[in-house]
Amino acid sequence: MCTISFIQLKYDSNHLSFYVIFISIVLIPILIWLQVNWSLAYVIAVVDSKYGFEKLRRSAYLVKAKRSVALSMMLLHGLLVGIMVVCGSMFLVLVGAGKGNQWRSLAVILQTAQSSVMGFMIMNQYLVANVVLYMYCKDFNGENLIGHKFANEYVSLLVDDENNHGDI
Repeated sequence: MCTISFIQLKYDSNHLSFYVIFISIVLIPILIWLQVNWSLAYVIAVVDSKYGFEKLRRSAYLVKAKRSVALSMMLLHGLLVGIMVVCGSMFLVLVGAGKGNQWRSLAVILQTAQSSVMGFMIMNQYLVANVVLYMYCKDFNGENLIGHKFANEYVSLLVDDENNHGDI
């Protein structure tokens, strides 16, 4: 028996299935849309020192033209984390970590450490990718991050492929 606010549903009933499907169809696209629009919010909070709704509005403004890039980055890194979690879980099931004191074995400890390090690396890569996306979106919207007098000291992004002609 499952109690959801004022509704009581049985686990084996079709009502729970319809409820979960309805929530999935309505809630998941809204959450993905918000995540894509607000993907630069934490970068803006650090770089531009903006807080609250102002950073969310700024993130939505900057990422407006490059939503597909932000969505593909989110899906790629989410897929990588998902694959890592599934593979780590499958290994722990194969080892039998839930039985007795098997969770104390060296293989389980090493697998947990490896999964933690890989998760950190993927999340760190996503953070750096969002910083680069922030720089790209800001440059795309005509807001130069780096003045021309400092152009030789920083690596710039290749925004316009027509002007490059392979001279790198």
